[in-house]
Amino acid sequence: MGNISERLWQKPSVSVVGPNNDKGRDGGGRIAILATGAVLVGVDFYLGPMIQFPVLFVLPVMWAAWAHGMSFAILLSLGLATARFVCHWWWDFPLSLTAAVVNNVLRAAVLMVVAVLVANVGALVRNLRRRVAVLEARLSVCEDCGVIREEDGAWRPVEADARVFPRVRCPRCEEKRYGLES
Repeated sequence: MGNISERLWQKPSVSVVGPNNDKGRDGGGRIAILATGAVLVGVDFYLGPMIQFPVLFVLPVMWAAWAHGMSFAILLSLGLATARFVCHWWWDFPLSLTAAVVNNVLRAAVLMVVAVLVANVGALVRNLRRRVAVLEARLSVCEDCGVIREEDGAWRPVEADARVFPRVRCPRCEEKRYGLES
């Protein structure tokens, strides 16, 4: 009987998948992100030089930064700004060459800033989720009486709002409910 009780009280192991691990949530494949960027460039080219459609270039950049990190998003930012410049070249530079260059450099800079900010927030959120999963797996709260098991194995009372954590039973309640001895 002691072996069953010991197995019941073992701390659960936690497996948390990293941000760019193929085993976990991908958040959107790179090909899908590149295809979205290509569609936006195509729509931008079709609409012509006077309609400022590239403001939507921020969407695939944010998606890339969140799902795949800063490097891929910065490369995408540079690619989208370069594609817009090529569109200007194709339209025979409706703006002056200097204005087109400055416009696209600013566009690339803004997209890269967005990429850095979103990638940092995404990394922070993934790190916090990982920490919460690890901490929740390590914290044991008795389902019946609400006492908490600390690292030293001692069971102590805790506030009522702690009942949102994973449920286990302390040895006293386990014995009361199932007649098991620890």
